[in-house]
Amino acid sequence: MDDGLGGAFKVIYDTVPLSPQIRHFLVPNLTHSLNYRFYVVAHNFNGGGPSSDIAFLKPCSLPDQWSKPHWVSNTKTEIKIAWNEPRDNGGCHIYSYAVYVDDGSGNGDFVEANVDDDISVRNQPSMSTATITRNVDQVANLGKVFRIKVRAFNPAGWIDSPILGVRLAVVPSQPPPPTKIIEGSDQSRI
Repeated sequence: MDDGLGGAFKVIYDTVPLSPQIRHFLVPNLTHSLNYRFYVVAHNFNGGGPSSDIAFLKPCSLPDQWSKPHWVSNTKTEIKIAWNEPRDNGGCHIYSYAVYVDDGSGNGDFVEANVDDDISVRNQPSMSTATITRNVDQVANLGKVFRIKVRAFNPAGWIDSPILGVRLAVVPSQPPPPTKIIEGSDQSRI
């Protein structure tokens, strides 16, 4: 392993005098978000074999400190939301998002918006908006409050955003034009 800054390699664990069946080691005291280089050498009674290819590994934790997504717009059949990246990405890049919606009952299970493993959202780390159509495509759902959450993924795992509630409604229809009421009107008011 190197020092995370491209320095010289040093042996961090040697199973030769111990147990060659051990094939993992948890390296302590690494610096958050540095890219460390690792390689492995297998040994037997004849000595060490060739080293493995070098792996670049970065210690990170789950994303954290995420704000609630926000409503952008909606129609009778879709809801558009937007979100910001979590303030703490855990030391590794966010590589994917997923958007989830419930059935509008307030206690239903969440399903991935639109389709499972939605490719319009998954593996799109720069994405920050989505239009939801699953579960919201019926006029019977007007007035229901849909719970929506966004999931952010990094190499350590994922975190869900706080839940956003959106009432499915449409902009009111155009009202009739104003009319003049004679009573109370005069030359300075209508």
